[in-house]
Amino acid sequence: MIRKLLPHLFPWILLAIVLLLLVPMAYPVELPLEYHFYHFILFWLLLAIYYWNVNYLLPVIHKKHGLFYYILCIIAIAIASVFLMELVSNALNIRELMHQKLRPGEPYVKKRNIFIFFYIIILVTIILATGVILELVKKWNQEEKHNIILREEKSKAELSTLKAQIQPHFFFNTLNTIYALSHSDVLQSQEALLQLSKMMRYAMNEKNRGKVQLEEEIGFIKNYLDLMKHRLPKNVDFKADILDVNTDLEIVPMILLTFIENCFKHGITTEKSCEIIIETALNDTRFTLKTQNEIFENKVKSLDSSGIGIDNTIKRLDILYPGNYTYISRKEDGKYYCELQIDLK
Repeated sequence: MIRKLLPHLFPWILLAIVLLLLVPMAYPVELPLEYHFYHFILFWLLLAIYYWNVNYLLPVIHKKHGLFYYILCIIAIAIASVFLMELVSNALNIRELMHQKLRPGEPYVKKRNIFIFFYIIILVTIILATGVILELVKKWNQEEKHNIILREEKSKAELSTLKAQIQPHFFFNTLNTIYALSHSDVLQSQEALLQLSKMMRYAMNEKNRGKVQLEEEIGFIKNYLDLMKHRLPKNVDFKADILDVNTDLEIVPMILLTFIENCFKHGITTEKSCEIIIETALNDTRFTLKTQNEIFENKVKSLDSSGIGIDNTIKRLDILYPGNYTYISRKEDGKYYCELQIDLK
């Protein structure tokens, strides 16, 4: 409650100090009590004008003819304030009392003081303008917070959609692998199903987690590679250098899988010998994944448009690691190279 009141109280306390203490101190003589009472009334008038402006006048600007109505109202407020304070000044006999204090011995001649007119107009204008500026800032902050919430909700929705697309895509390919294996080696297909169950358990557990330990993700990748070894023909030279990590670093789950999966999807043939190389490295907080596989003519088209997996993973990286990752892929000498670096700090 106090925290909410402080932003409102502080400016008014400051204004009260200026009107009731600092301004009187500028005079070389002790001012009459009526002068202080005059500024006390002026202070409360300015307070009323500010909150009337903020709570009742500014909200009508957006209505039909609202701006015209608002301008008329503030002109009326300024004029009414001048006349009201003029009445207070006359009732308290401020001018004559001030004249006696500042010019003792000189006869007082009653006349209008144009300075007082501009003094009131300037104060009222400052109060009205302050209200407008603060309301604009408040509205801008509210819109910015609303936009941030919308962006966060949009990102969450996009991530949910992308993950929903990637996981079925991965498990569909893996089940195809096990199905093919079941025709040649029943025992190995059973082992593969066991590994798949571990991977599915991991995928289900991470579903509602934003990040997992890097060690867990590396374990998932190792299980996947062990599973894929079962389907590799003898002509494939498969090399994997997957580091063992012991770190508190975290990573978005299943963000590496698609790049590895593509090696097996596009880099295998039974017609000639081929090579697949997968390497990982960790330098401080920067994690690196490198893959290399052969390019075959009948798979070039599918490699160029690697489908829903790569596209969605890149979108996830854009959302989750903006400016903190690099992805490079190239074709060279009949091979396809891919390098992904993510700063996990």
